[in-house]
Amino acid sequence: MKNIIHIILLLAGISLFWSCQEDEKVVLQQPESFVLNLPKYASGIYDLKNTESIEFTTSQPDYGFTAAAIYSVQISINESFSEFETLPSTYTLAKMNVPSTEIAKVLVRLLGIELENEYPSNPFPVYVRLSAKLADGSGQVFSNIITLPNVKGYYVAEPIPELYVPGSHQDWDPATAPTVYSRNLDSKYEGYVYFTEGDEFKFTTAPNFDDGRNYGDGGNGTLSTDGGNLTVSETGLYKLNVDLSAIPYTYTAVKTEWGLIGDATAGGWDTSTPMEFNPETYEWTVTVTLTPGEIKFRANNAWDINLGGDVDNLSYGGGNIAVSAGTYVITLKLGNPAVYKCTIVKQ
Repeated sequence: MKNIIHIILLLAGISLFWSCQEDEKVVLQQPESFVLNLPKYASGIYDLKNTESIEFTTSQPDYGFTAAAIYSVQISINESFSEFETLPSTYTLAKMNVPSTEIAKVLVRLLGIELENEYPSNPFPVYVRLSAKLADGSGQVFSNIITLPNVKGYYVAEPIPELYVPGSHQDWDPATAPTVYSRNLDSKYEGYVYFTEGDEFKFTTAPNFDDGRNYGDGGNGTLSTDGGNLTVSETGLYKLNVDLSAIPYTYTAVKTEWGLIGDATAGGWDTSTPMEFNPETYEWTVTVTLTPGEIKFRANNAWDINLGGDVDNLSYGGGNIAVSAGTYVITLKLGNPAVYKCTIVKQ
């Protein structure tokens, strides 16, 4: 009898336990909003160029249970928030220090600024809200919108890895034009283009003339967005350098004739061994007999422009390249501005 009573009590306990478990099941409540607090110094001027970050604080959205939300900051220049940008950084705490550089970059896009001299000189209102969601992406909710009435931004150029070089040398088609490249994403570009005498050309940021910025002759080695065509007076492979990192924008075009130099060559370190150029492939080639030693490549029989170092990633002013004795076919490849290479093939 006692055993029966014990079993009945045990079953009742199990039933009560499961009942409690059902009562404690977590149910997500979708909040309608949450509060983004106005920063303490919101009425002052936020000078983004001289401010490392802006601190924002918020209440946590009420999901019906304790949950860690992921916050994103959204910026607009319209009070209606009809157009906005989401900053790249995310946050998991209700107090966040938002980098001023991130705000400055999105303001350039929201303002539609393409040139530094177009940027507003006076502070202007900026509107901010937060987006919150759970780690699995559910429960997204937006905060109230706050106003920072006096934000002084600054021009931040978006890094563009390459510029197209369309012109009469290829029927003015940016999509198929050779390019110059910015290896450091610092708005300084370099590369090689083959021109014939009298060819005209421009630089453009897009593979068409409508969607990007186009740069032409601004006079005295400068570039202008409303400038005329640039030109060359001689046929040859030109080393082009473009600097869009500061105003005035500038460019150089230097015709190059490449040769092999080094103590492994007959001319030693004093006289270059000329190489033959293929304008279709942008390759310079020479068949040469070498002695044990070192070589490099240099342009125009001078040291102003020289390449060395890693044969699969040549660099300007790079180290000497060691070779053993023998006859070689050596090819310098300048067709890809992102990486210059050479091949050294023993015969």
